[in-house]
Amino acid sequence: MYAYGRFNIPKLTAIVGGSTDFESQTCGAHKVLSWSDKGKRTNLCFINPTLAVMSQDEQLVQEAITLIDGKAKGLSSDQSFAKMLMHRKGRFLSIQANNLAALAGANPQFQLFSQAEALQLEIGQLNGANGLDCALALKAPNRRWRSN
Repeated sequence: MYAYGRFNIPKLTAIVGGSTDFESQTCGAHKVLSWSDKGKRTNLCFINPTLAVMSQDEQLVQEAITLIDGKAKGLSSDQSFAKMLMHRKGRFLSIQANNLAALAGANPQFQLFSQAEALQLEIGQLNGANGLDCALALKAPNRRWRSN
């Protein structure tokens, strides 16, 4: 999960630092904070005061850091989710999820996502108004469907 906001890094680090089995590891110029929560390991990295990466899979956090730091090849500029982490004025939440078929599993409420490759949700404030601007995009493979 990529989270965009305004984070008080020292305060949040102190909070998770008191958790069970807390560890802090260096990954490039960043620190990956890790702790146990309800029997599962949680990993968190503050890229800067406005961007955090979090996952139960430490490898995914490290891959995200490498991608953000420009040390791994990312999406090309012509791909639909290439500008996911670019700041847009008024946007305060941006979420992207990949491998949605695994998320859907056998849950009938998520079967819409079983055919999607990725999902992007952005929520922001309307310019000069009291309201929200929301955008949801689903990336699906280019397939032909046949019904019998």
